[in-house]
Amino acid sequence: MEKLRILFIGPTPPPYHGVTVMNKILLSSQFCNVFHVDIIETNYSEKITDLNSLSLDKIKKLLSHINKIIKLSSKNKYDFVCYPINFTRNALLRDFLLLFAIKLFPYKIIYYTHGNNLPSFIKNENALIKGIIHKVMRYADGAVVVGENLRFNYKGILPDELVVPVHHGMEGFVTKPKARQASDEIRVLYLSNLVLTKGFFVLIQAIPKIVQQVKNIKFIFGGEWENAQTKEDVMRYIEENNLSEFIEFKGRVIGEEKEKLYYDSDIFVFPTFYPLETFGIVNLEAMQAGLPIITTGRGAIPEIVEEGKNGFIVPEQNPEAIADKIILLFQNKELRENIRNNNIQRFKDFYTKEKYAQRMIDAFLYLHKKLDKNPD
Repeated sequence: MEKLRILFIGPTPPPYHGVTVMNKILLSSQFCNVFHVDIIETNYSEKITDLNSLSLDKIKKLLSHINKIIKLSSKNKYDFVCYPINFTRNALLRDFLLLFAIKLFPYKIIYYTHGNNLPSFIKNENALIKGIIHKVMRYADGAVVVGENLRFNYKGILPDELVVPVHHGMEGFVTKPKARQASDEIRVLYLSNLVLTKGFFVLIQAIPKIVQQVKNIKFIFGGEWENAQTKEDVMRYIEENNLSEFIEFKGRVIGEEKEKLYYDSDIFVFPTFYPLETFGIVNLEAMQAGLPIITTGRGAIPEIVEEGKNGFIVPEQNPEAIADKIILLFQNKELRENIRNNNIQRFKDFYTKEKYAQRMIDAFLYLHKKLDKNPD
């Protein structure tokens, strides 16, 4: 059997967020060796703050991407087009134009889904946008979602057998962990973009209760601010509550600097309530470093974080619950060590780049078998 030909259309870093990072990992894996993969990188912004803006430059890039799709599709015959899709208005309007160009050719389209809560999104839109969304979703011949909990997004759109759950995986850290110098200080890490719905401010709101019982503690925040207003409001809260001595903002961190942050920390907190949250790949990075994970039950997160074994699931927007779990971990060094060992092993067993790539390979072979009307 000849290699399947796949046209992959999607963004890669920068900017750094879940979709671009996972696309980069997939496209640098054995997925591109097992299949013949052509790539059209659809980058429109280099900064998080520019993602939702509209500009003449973005329109020019969109037209350029459409042109590339038509040229490549005219030259080659593809078994699949793999299209990373997200459930936001601007993204789906853009996708509508790109997918219209793809549908000029008889290729099966597989949505690699980086979104959640599609039914709620559709319900809250006007009739015109609803029509466009339904049109875009009907273009799909199959879909990959990042967890069992996300299958519901395609209910009534695709048969359940054509919606395949595939957990993410991560690149292995380049650096090796160095033994931390003996210290009584506990370091709590949040690492994601500083977007309110990602829950970083909920963690900050938990600090006053925590420092009543834990004095020797530091909270480290890595990531880009979503906008200037959020930064101004948060910094004012920190100042008014005398929390500055406990908090450090690192800005955007990547590569070895990011790895060092994980290794130098004791607890990882990601209290997201982002409506489109699917998986939280930062949880996998924390798992790789052996950190106890405190997070929420959004999307497929409960599929990777097992209560008390490798972390804790807390209610959304609940600073009290976050504070209680951090205090528990501070008071129980043995628990922290058990979770560390569990997480390191769990990452090796399930969430390496190689394991993830094999899951994606298996998913596309499965979908090919299901969708191929003339199997060999």
